[in-house]
Amino acid sequence: MELNEGSYLSEDLGRALGKSIGQVLEDVPSCSMRPTDLARKLSVSRTMVSRTVSAIKKENPNEILTNIPGPESLRSMMHAAKISGVSIDVVGAAVVEIDAFALMIREQYGTRSALNAALSVHHEDTRQRFEQSSRYQVYKGMNQILGVECKLWLGCCMLSPNAERIGSVTMTSVFGPVGLRRLRPDMPILLEYGRPLAYKTGGTDPVRPESIELKEFFLNPPAIMEVFEKNGQELTTFAPQIQGKDDFYDMLLCSQVAVDDYERVEKGKTRGRSVVPDVPVEMLTCDIIIHKDVLKGVKPRLNVYRTLGKGVAHIDDVSRHNDRIATAEEVVRIGPGVHDLSTQDMPRYAEMMESLCQHNGHSSSDFITYRLEVQYPIYGFQFLISFDKDDSAASSVQ
Repeated sequence: MELNEGSYLSEDLGRALGKSIGQVLEDVPSCSMRPTDLARKLSVSRTMVSRTVSAIKKENPNEILTNIPGPESLRSMMHAAKISGVSIDVVGAAVVEIDAFALMIREQYGTRSALNAALSVHHEDTRQRFEQSSRYQVYKGMNQILGVECKLWLGCCMLSPNAERIGSVTMTSVFGPVGLRRLRPDMPILLEYGRPLAYKTGGTDPVRPESIELKEFFLNPPAIMEVFEKNGQELTTFAPQIQGKDDFYDMLLCSQVAVDDYERVEKGKTRGRSVVPDVPVEMLTCDIIIHKDVLKGVKPRLNVYRTLGKGVAHIDDVSRHNDRIATAEEVVRIGPGVHDLSTQDMPRYAEMMESLCQHNGHSSSDFITYRLEVQYPIYGFQFLISFDKDDSAASSVQ
């Protein structure tokens, strides 16, 4: 392999590595290119052979490098191929490329994970797999450190016209963990989504939103919480006895309040909602369910922020632009209606939202849902969905 100003040309190496290893595997005597046959013939791991065969079939050379096993695994496979009868020259040509691969990792990137991080950005599928794998590692680490695991964090906001106050919108919020499980007896789970007990200035107690009971829709038993006050905030602690692997709990809260001047988006104004899960979760589902007469002619926009050290970012806060995280996640439109909202971890979700539509005096068919789903969202990241005026959009949500 050639050097270019001190660095290897990854695309050239990817092509050469894939071609030379492919030639070795094709030359294994009396054997097809099926991973099972090759693994049996070479007496090596089927998983390793399967990864290798899959990688060398990639058209993008960077995908070959990010998907193929490491140099030591490849060397052991080449040694087995030589023993099985593949030509020394063919095996030797492959070993040359494998050595170049190892040298590139060591001299240019330092580690295999650093190579994968650098090359994954060149192909969307590779980037998504790399990011999901990385998010999973963060999730596993944080749930062990914090002593909690959670299957789903639901953040749902439903906006509908308020029948009693013309020009106002009823904002119904459903939020919290589903399938919450405590892992460590020494680590109580602190959840900071209680209402503020008082404004920071003036000492005026805010209006308490209407609370709506949702326990009938839970899949798991409702969590037993202890509520206390700290620094002007109503906090809850979840600390049940750990009894077994099936100790999962649900603790969704539902609040409802009338909000003035929210029925439309005008020039210079942005509306939206954000969610920051209080615990590491396997899946984040954030739904904005909008009545056809609210927020007409808008389009959703997603921003993801780092919050550690600075707190939650407000919509269009230019001072927080440097805290935004690039993401491939998108907000998708679902609907009309709410009948497609249910998930594996919340099978009665659609039924629950249907009941809230009826509670507010509206037909569920008059709503459209914008959904964000993120698998293994990074703990401490804020996901903010905002709605901007879309001049090209229809005048109403249909």
